[in-house]
Amino acid sequence: MIIQIINKAITQEMLRPQHHGDAGLDLRASIAEPITIARGLSHKIPSGIRTAIPEGWVGLMTPRSGKGSKGLHLGNVLGVIDATFRGEILMNVKNNSNNVSPLVINPLDRIMQLVVVPHYDYNQMLFVNDLDETSRGDSGFGDSGDA
Repeated sequence: MIIQIINKAITQEMLRPQHHGDAGLDLRASIAEPITIARGLSHKIPSGIRTAIPEGWVGLMTPRSGKGSKGLHLGNVLGVIDATFRGEILMNVKNNSNNVSPLVINPLDRIMQLVVVPHYDYNQMLFVNDLDETSRGDSGFGDSGDA
């Protein structure tokens, strides 16, 4: 994956994984001043980077676990970044906290993470009248027959 840093306050070292084997690339708040987000409200925060994700792969943006446990989530639950997208990655974050206190995002805070995974080639879809049977069947929403 190719990364272009567009906020010079973000260094290559800031983007490198904190631990060997980390699955996600930490995305930072590319802002000049702290942003306060009241409970139930959202705010678009730039990441300061652009990417060229390889063809056949997709970037999935999720909250970092520490921020998510404090109520900071994506407004659209999961961000999808296609391989052909070349704009700055924006994070539409929402304060879903149960606390009355607002959440404060400081400049360069690590707030989201980007996980890049392979995806299915949808040009290979096959349309049929029936699907094969499985032991699970067609029960939905976690209903696999177990009590």
